[in-house]
Amino acid sequence: MTPRQLADLVAAHAPVLALFARTWSDAPDDAVQDAFCRLAGLRTPPADPAAWLFAATRNAAIDRGR
Repeated sequence: MTPRQLADLVAAHAPVLALFARTWSDAPDDAVQDAFCRLAGLRTPPADPAAWLFAATRNAAIDRGR
């Protein structure tokens, strides 16, 4: 994934992901950042990055909420 593609995903999905993460965590922005960092570190980008980000954000928010 190129830096431009990642930036476009951040611009398009970060605000919605933060709202989504509030369900499970008091630090939704941190959960979103964790998800984007994990996405940037993948060797092969997922077929559907938006769906992957929602799942990764949910998992990060649940982990932070514990």
